Amino acid sequence: MPELVEVELSRRWLQARSAGRVVVRVEALDPGLDLLPLTGARLGDWWRHGKQLGVPFTPPAPWPQHPRAAELGERPQLLAHLGMTGRWALATAVERHARLRLALDDGATLSFIDPRRFGEARLGSASNAEALRARLGPDAWDLPPDGPALSRAFGRSRVPLHHALMDQRRLAGLGNIAAAEVAYRAGVDPARPGDTLTVGEWARVARAIADHLAFVFDAESGEEVVYLTAGGANPFLVYGRAVCPGCSTALVRRVARGRSITLCPALCRAPEPRVASA
Repeated sequence: MPELVEVELSRRWLQARSAGRVVVRVEALDPGLDLLPLTGARLGDWWRHGKQLGVPFTPPAPWPQHPRAAELGERPQLLAHLGMTGRWALATAVERHARLRLALDDGATLSFIDPRRFGEARLGSASNAEALRARLGPDAWDLPPDGPALSRAFGRSRVPLHHALMDQRRLAGLGNIAAAEVAYRAGVDPARPGDTLTVGEWARVARAIADHLAFVFDAESGEEVVYLTAGGANPFLVYGRAVCPGCSTALVRRVARGRSITLCPALCRAPEPRVASA
């Protein structure tokens, strides 16, 4: 499923292929995605915060005649979320599960493909985009936390570490996979409440977040995002694995609060070197 890295790679892909282009046609294959006002709009630069994507656009003239003009304002935005399995790709004749297509003035057509239909694409105003980002915590990649920052955010909580790391209001971008990988890299039981971690353990968790994101960026830096369920390679240390890569102990899977957690029962920390992001 898409987490920070996959969403950032999608942003970079969308930026390279659509920033500055004019949308000449909108095909809403899902009636729930009413984006027809995009026709004639020029796209700006794509942004990402956590798992949220957005792009401001310059409305076509005569925009004031559109019924949503007053609501969307002078600098409206396309706001998008990939959900569980969503992705953006170049449209093809054989694609399945496409919910939206945007034909651009350079001849390319972008397609939003979403098999499980948990993703979204909607129009909003600049203030809508600002409010959305304000509800999120610091971005785990753009503003990487240190140990003291994590301790301040989660150190008084009884919420298990695994679930705390997925709280987008406090730290944006990490999901179920990242939480398991970070706990493993830090050698901390993901079920431990935040208020039981020491200063040193929070420092290890902070370093593990940076290491995990850099490692996955390096492993997944392809042309388009391909999920494991669609045949992509598994770049993770414990997710989808049976044996700990550090000590060869059989990995354990638990279910807590509806989430599957993978961990090494020996709380081994794999000796993975840091991978510098390009």
